[in-house]
Amino acid sequence: MYNIALCFYGEARNWQNNAAENIRKFNKLSQEKFNIDVYFHLWDNITRRCRNIDKLIKKNINLDDVCVIESNLQHEELLKSFNPVNYKIENKDVLDFYVDKFKPSNDFMSCEEIKRAIKYSNTPCFSQLYSMSQSFHVIKEKDKYDLIIILKTDCLFDDESIINSTLRFYCKYVTEKSALLVERLVLVPRRKEPWMYHVYMLSNTTVFNEIFNNFPKIPIGMGMYTNKKPIWKGSSHAELANYILNYTNVPRVWPILHQSHPRFIGRCDQFKQEKIQT
Repeated sequence: MYNIALCFYGEARNWQNNAAENIRKFNKLSQEKFNIDVYFHLWDNITRRCRNIDKLIKKNINLDDVCVIESNLQHEELLKSFNPVNYKIENKDVLDFYVDKFKPSNDFMSCEEIKRAIKYSNTPCFSQLYSMSQSFHVIKEKDKYDLIIILKTDCLFDDESIINSTLRFYCKYVTEKSALLVERLVLVPRRKEPWMYHVYMLSNTTVFNEIFNNFPKIPIGMGMYTNKKPIWKGSSHAELANYILNYTNVPRVWPILHQSHPRFIGRCDQFKQEKIQT
């Protein structure tokens, strides 16, 4: 029997068509061979993907009016659908503690402005990375799981990925190789950066604990990553790759679609980025 934990994180965007469907597909695996447990950390609001949050903050616009789609969510319908073993729903005010700890600022935004940008948009991206870490921390009896999959609610795996032989392979692989498997790895020469796409990630307890124990150790996702304007748009894919390279002892990161790996593919139905007019 292989134990698999599905850990959802972030804002509950498009969960009805994607996350719920993923759970249904996993539950169709052989019940004699696989036990599937669901966990999540979700925010209590859903926001628009705003690409001009800095301008809105400078204009002192009411961000609740222009950025927030839904608020004060308790996710009752989602809870019935997911039937999680454990979960946490939080308001983004919990992020203030970490921002106050590091006191980030730059040439374009003050610490208080960065704090507001983090809560009302994904640029800077700390709210997303924090939620990712918490989706791991809510797991009960972490050591019992052969495979942990951390993913966003708007990610959907194709039917050919969720089959017995493929999941058996990855359960064995992450244990034998002690590797972190990610959607894609990319080098961006003009920015001198590695990018690690993290819409979904596969590994075991040891590796994820190495990443998320005492997280964050630096002001990751708080507008401090690059000196190039606009500074608050440092990619979460670049920031997480930098964090793993320089602040953890993760032994190996592989793209899931390595030639020797069986097909395991998901797509992400993201909200479109918007330039909000006021």
